Amino acid sequence: PRTESYVSFRTLVSVVLSVPIATITVVSIFQKSLKEFKIGLLSVSMSMLINVCLTDSIKLVVGRPRPDYYWRCYPDGTEVPGILPCSGNHDIIIEGRKSFPSGHSS
Repeated sequence: PRTESYVSFRTLVSVVLSVPIATITVVSIFQKSLKEFKIGLLSVSMSMLINVCLTDSIKLVVGRPRPDYYWRCYPDGTEVPGILPCSGNHDIIIEGRKSFPSGHSS
Protein backbone atom coordinates (compact mmCIF):
# COMPACT_ATOMS: atom_id res chain seq x y z
CA PRO A 1 0.00 0.00 0.00
CA ARG A 2 0.95 3.60 -0.58
CA THR A 3 2.44 5.50 2.36
CA GLU A 4 3.10 9.19 2.80
CA SER A 5 6.64 10.57 2.68
CA TYR A 6 8.69 10.53 5.86
CA VAL A 7 9.98 14.01 5.10
CA SER A 8 7.48 16.65 4.05
CA PHE A 9 8.00 18.61 0.86
CA ARG A 10 8.33 21.84 2.85
CA THR A 11 11.08 20.38 5.05
CA LEU A 12 12.91 18.97 2.03
CA VAL A 13 12.90 22.28 0.16
CA SER A 14 13.95 24.27 3.21
CA VAL A 15 16.95 22.01 3.90
CA VAL A 16 17.99 21.74 0.25
CA LEU A 17 17.96 25.53 -0.11
CA SER A 18 19.20 26.62 3.31
CA VAL A 19 22.32 24.45 3.60
CA PRO A 20 24.02 25.64 0.37
CA ILE A 21 22.97 29.25 0.97
CA ALA A 22 24.32 29.14 4.54
CA THR A 23 27.59 27.61 3.32
CA ILE A 24 27.99 30.23 0.59
CA THR A 25 27.17 33.01 3.05
CA VAL A 26 29.74 31.82 5.62
CA VAL A 27 32.48 31.42 3.01
CA SER A 28 31.69 34.84 1.51
CA ILE A 29 31.82 36.49 4.93
CA PHE A 30 35.24 34.99 5.61
CA GLN A 31 36.47 36.01 2.16
CA LYS A 32 34.75 39.42 2.43
CA SER A 33 33.62 39.20 -1.16
CA LEU A 34 30.16 40.20 -2.34
CA LYS A 35 31.08 39.11 -5.84
CA GLU A 36 31.81 35.53 -4.69
CA PHE A 37 28.49 35.52 -2.80
CA LYS A 38 26.56 36.46 -5.95
CA ILE A 39 28.43 33.94 -8.07
CA GLY A 40 27.85 31.21 -5.49
CA LEU A 41 24.11 31.88 -5.30
CA LEU A 42 23.78 31.95 -9.08
CA SER A 43 25.76 28.72 -9.41
CA VAL A 44 23.68 26.87 -6.82
CA SER A 45 20.37 28.08 -8.23
CA MET A 46 21.35 27.14 -11.80
CA SER A 47 22.65 23.70 -10.82
CA MET A 48 19.49 22.91 -8.82
CA LEU A 49 17.27 24.01 -11.69
CA ILE A 50 19.18 21.92 -14.24
CA ASN A 51 19.19 18.93 -11.88
CA VAL A 52 15.41 19.06 -11.35
CA CYS A 53 14.69 19.49 -15.06
CA LEU A 54 16.95 16.64 -16.17
CA THR A 55 15.78 14.24 -13.45
CA ASP A 56 12.08 14.87 -14.12
CA SER A 57 12.56 14.62 -17.88
CA ILE A 58 14.28 11.26 -17.55
CA LYS A 59 11.57 10.05 -15.15
CA LEU A 60 8.86 10.99 -17.65
CA VAL A 61 10.64 9.31 -20.56
CA VAL A 62 11.53 6.07 -18.72
CA GLY A 63 8.26 5.74 -16.79
CA ARG A 64 9.33 2.84 -14.58
CA PRO A 65 6.59 2.18 -11.99
CA ARG A 66 7.16 2.49 -8.26
CA PRO A 67 6.76 -0.61 -6.07
CA ASP A 68 3.35 0.64 -4.88
CA TYR A 69 2.04 1.34 -8.38
CA TYR A 70 -0.67 -1.34 -8.19
CA TRP A 71 -2.11 0.29 -5.06
CA ARG A 72 -1.98 3.70 -6.70
CA CYS A 73 -3.79 2.31 -9.73
CA TYR A 74 -6.41 0.32 -7.77
CA PRO A 75 -6.70 1.97 -4.33
CA ASP A 76 -9.46 -0.37 -3.18
CA GLY A 77 -7.20 -3.36 -3.90
CA THR A 78 -9.41 -4.96 -6.52
CA GLU A 79 -8.68 -4.94 -10.21
CA VAL A 80 -11.70 -5.06 -12.50
CA PRO A 81 -11.10 -7.76 -15.14
CA GLY A 82 -11.20 -6.47 -18.69
CA ILE A 83 -10.82 -2.82 -17.71
CA LEU A 84 -7.28 -1.58 -18.31
CA PRO A 85 -7.48 2.03 -17.09
CA CYS A 86 -6.64 2.63 -13.46
CA SER A 87 -9.39 3.69 -11.09
CA GLY A 88 -7.22 5.80 -8.77
CA ASN A 89 -6.44 9.51 -8.65
CA HIS A 90 -4.79 10.55 -11.94
CA ASP A 91 -2.06 12.71 -10.32
CA ILE A 92 -1.09 9.94 -7.89
CA ILE A 93 -0.97 7.42 -10.76
CA ILE A 94 1.31 9.68 -12.83
CA GLU A 95 3.65 10.11 -9.83
CA GLY A 96 3.69 6.31 -9.55
CA ARG A 97 5.33 6.12 -12.98
CA LYS A 98 8.35 8.18 -11.87
CA SER A 99 10.54 5.65 -10.13
CA PHE A 100 13.78 5.92 -12.11
CA PRO A 101 16.15 7.66 -11.62
CA SER A 102 15.73 8.15 -7.92
CA GLY A 103 15.67 11.74 -6.75
CA HIS A 104 18.16 10.68 -4.06
CA SER A 105 20.73 9.67 -6.64
CA SER A 106 20.43 12.89 -8.61
